Amino acid sequence: MLARLKKKYIGDWDFYRKYLLLAIPMILQNAITNLVSFLDNIMVGQLGTEQMSGVAIVNQLIFVYNLAIFGAVSAASIFGAQYFGKGNHKGHMYSFRFKLYATLLVTGGAILLFLTKGSALIALYLTDTVGNGATDVALQYGLEYLAIIISSHRHKACQHRNKSLSGLFNICRIRLVHRKRDQLLMN
Repeated sequence: MLARLKKKYIGDWDFYRKYLLLAIPMILQNAITNLVSFLDNIMVGQLGTEQMSGVAIVNQLIFVYNLAIFGAVSAASIFGAQYFGKGNHKGHMYSFRFKLYATLLVTGGAILLFLTKGSALIALYLTDTVGNGATDVALQYGLEYLAIIISSHRHKACQHRNKSLSGLFNICRIRLVHRKRDQLLMN
């Protein structure tokens, strides 16, 4: 009786092992991304309130960007998994190609938006309730940090000879997950 309930509701350990092999790299990548933002906030918090506000606001914008990348890539991954399961390798290849293009498009759009409307986006988070001009200072620090973030992503893209700027890590993660999934499905 207990064994039947265990098999019905808990399942096979082999399934959980395969699932964890796929999930752990994604969990680690997401944890590293959030940890870097968290450490940025802690280090800058030591400098002052305005600096902390600027960095925290830009990290919120980067978080929204990461959500957009995740959404675009995850949607195509569903189709890719279906194509792979059906044995349609051409469809699987096209879905992977779509992930690359979607990542490039979202990244390019985000960089264009940050470069053209960065101050307006940061200003949405700021309200000067005291009237001492601290929001202008926080806006300046936010713009400086946004410029650093954009240039660091450009440097990574040039270094790895990839057109995708901050989507580079996501593309590498997708490739790794696909390789692992393919290996697991072939076994």
